[in-house]
Amino acid sequence: MEKKDKKNFWVAGLILLGVIFGLLSAWSFYRAGREASPVVDPDYYDRGIKYNESQTSQKAAEDMGWHAVVKVDGRRIVVRLSDADKSPVTGCRAQISLHQPLGATTPSNLVLHEVAPGTYAAELPPYLVGTFPAELSLSQNNLLLERQVLLNTRRD
Repeated sequence: MEKKDKKNFWVAGLILLGVIFGLLSAWSFYRAGREASPVVDPDYYDRGIKYNESQTSQKAAEDMGWHAVVKVDGRRIVVRLSDADKSPVTGCRAQISLHQPLGATTPSNLVLHEVAPGTYAAELPPYLVGTFPAELSLSQNNLLLERQVLLNTRRD
């Protein structure tokens, strides 16, 4: 009787699977190294550190019970800042960052001055008309309160 040689396809299949895996890995490494996404930020680490610091100071401000009320009165923006006991918070640096379209040549930050204890105000530029988003930033020592606000102004 003749013996038939049994062929073992498992070894060849595993080798072929390893080769395919190696080729796909090499292709993905090539794409990752040569064709970086435009979304990638070259300063991601520094931005991450700053984000963590701002989150820590934001948490500290919330723990202190800071509460800001924003009001637009004509062309004037007024922010009242109080703590958990409803007492005014004085001595803060206050700023509004206006989100303007790209290519705008006008400044996008307004510094608010303390006009009364816990009340910060600034005049809005006359060219700002309508509804636009802004970011309110109030800071004192290591405390920071940031809020996204939507300002609505009208032409006088």
